[in-house]
Amino acid sequence: MITLTRITDPGKLEEYFRFRYRIYSESRLKGFLPEGNGTDKDAFDERADHYGWYMHDELVGCVRFVQPDAHEIAIPMLGYMKDSTAIAVHSYINSRRSKDQSMVERAGSA
Repeated sequence: MITLTRITDPGKLEEYFRFRYRIYSESRLKGFLPEGNGTDKDAFDERADHYGWYMHDELVGCVRFVQPDAHEIAIPMLGYMKDSTAIAVHSYINSRRSKDQSMVERAGSA
Protein backbone atom coordinates (compact mmCIF):
# COMPACT_ATOMS: atom_id res chain seq x y z
CA MET A 1 0.00 0.00 0.00
CA ILE A 2 1.19 3.52 -0.83
CA THR A 3 0.70 6.26 1.76
CA LEU A 4 1.12 10.02 1.37
CA THR A 5 2.79 11.59 4.41
CA ARG A 6 3.79 15.15 5.26
CA ILE A 7 7.51 15.22 5.98
CA THR A 8 8.72 17.39 8.87
CA ASP A 9 11.45 15.28 10.49
CA PRO A 10 14.90 16.68 9.55
CA GLY A 11 16.28 13.24 8.71
CA LYS A 12 13.30 12.40 6.52
CA LEU A 13 13.60 15.82 4.82
CA GLU A 14 17.25 15.07 4.01
CA GLU A 15 16.12 11.77 2.47
CA TYR A 16 13.46 13.69 0.52
CA PHE A 17 16.03 16.19 -0.89
CA ARG A 18 18.38 13.35 -1.89
CA PHE A 19 15.49 11.46 -3.50
CA ARG A 20 14.44 14.57 -5.45
CA TYR A 21 18.02 15.10 -6.60
CA ARG A 22 18.23 11.53 -7.84
CA ILE A 23 14.95 11.85 -9.75
CA TYR A 24 15.97 15.12 -11.43
CA SER A 25 19.53 13.95 -12.11
CA GLU A 26 18.11 11.09 -14.18
CA SER A 27 15.78 13.37 -16.17
CA ARG A 28 16.06 15.99 -18.89
CA LEU A 29 15.87 18.64 -16.11
CA LYS A 30 19.28 17.70 -14.69
CA GLY A 31 20.77 20.98 -15.95
CA PHE A 32 18.79 22.85 -13.29
CA LEU A 33 20.32 20.93 -10.38
CA PRO A 34 22.91 22.55 -8.14
CA GLU A 35 26.33 20.97 -8.15
CA GLY A 36 27.66 19.61 -4.93
CA ASN A 37 26.29 17.42 -2.24
CA GLY A 38 23.66 15.34 -4.06
CA THR A 39 20.65 17.13 -2.61
CA ASP A 40 18.08 19.26 -4.41
CA LYS A 41 17.13 22.08 -2.09
CA ASP A 42 16.38 25.68 -3.06
CA ALA A 43 15.07 28.89 -1.50
CA PHE A 44 11.46 27.79 -2.04
CA ASP A 45 11.88 24.78 0.25
CA GLU A 46 12.04 26.95 3.36
CA ARG A 47 8.37 27.92 2.87
CA ALA A 48 7.11 24.70 1.35
CA ASP A 49 5.24 21.75 2.74
CA HIS A 50 6.94 18.53 1.67
CA TYR A 51 5.12 15.25 1.16
CA GLY A 52 6.36 11.79 0.37
CA TRP A 53 4.66 8.75 -1.06
CA TYR A 54 5.86 5.73 0.87
CA MET A 55 5.54 2.08 -0.01
CA HIS A 56 6.50 -0.27 2.82
CA ASP A 57 8.29 2.66 4.55
CA GLU A 58 10.37 3.40 1.42
CA LEU A 59 10.14 6.83 -0.24
CA VAL A 60 8.89 6.25 -3.81
CA GLY A 61 7.59 9.71 -4.76
CA CYS A 62 7.56 13.30 -3.56
CA VAL A 63 5.85 16.64 -3.99
CA ARG A 64 6.08 20.08 -2.40
CA PHE A 65 3.53 22.85 -2.03
CA VAL A 66 5.16 26.29 -1.95
CA GLN A 67 3.51 29.15 -0.08
CA PRO A 68 4.06 32.28 -2.24
CA ASP A 69 5.80 35.24 -0.68
CA ALA A 70 6.31 38.86 -1.77
CA HIS A 71 9.34 38.20 -4.01
CA GLU A 72 9.06 38.82 -7.74
CA ILE A 73 9.37 35.06 -8.22
CA ALA A 74 6.88 34.10 -5.51
CA ILE A 75 6.63 30.46 -6.62
CA PRO A 76 9.00 28.38 -8.77
CA MET A 77 6.94 28.37 -11.96
CA LEU A 78 7.04 32.19 -12.20
CA GLY A 79 10.72 31.92 -13.09
CA TYR A 80 9.96 30.46 -16.51
CA MET A 81 6.49 31.74 -17.43
CA LYS A 82 5.68 34.27 -20.11
CA ASP A 83 5.35 37.78 -18.68
CA SER A 84 1.60 38.03 -19.33
CA THR A 85 0.95 34.73 -17.58
CA ALA A 86 3.22 35.64 -14.67
CA ILE A 87 1.35 38.93 -14.27
CA ALA A 88 -1.96 37.04 -14.08
CA VAL A 89 -0.58 34.64 -11.47
CA HIS A 90 0.81 37.54 -9.40
CA SER A 91 -2.60 39.21 -9.59
CA TYR A 92 -4.25 36.04 -8.28
CA ILE A 93 -1.71 35.69 -5.47
CA ASN A 94 -2.16 39.35 -4.50
CA SER A 95 -5.95 38.98 -4.55
CA ARG A 96 -5.76 36.02 -2.14
CA ARG A 97 -3.22 37.83 0.03
CA SER A 98 -5.45 40.95 0.25
CA LYS A 99 -8.23 38.71 1.61
CA ASP A 100 -5.80 37.07 4.05
CA GLN A 101 -6.26 33.75 2.23
CA SER A 102 -3.48 31.20 2.07
CA MET A 103 -2.39 29.61 -1.18
CA VAL A 104 -1.59 26.34 0.63
CA GLU A 105 -4.21 24.80 2.87
CA ARG A 106 -3.12 22.37 5.54
CA ALA A 107 -5.37 19.79 7.13
CA GLY A 108 -6.43 21.03 10.53
CA SER A 109 -5.55 24.67 9.82
CA ALA A 110 -8.05 27.46 10.23
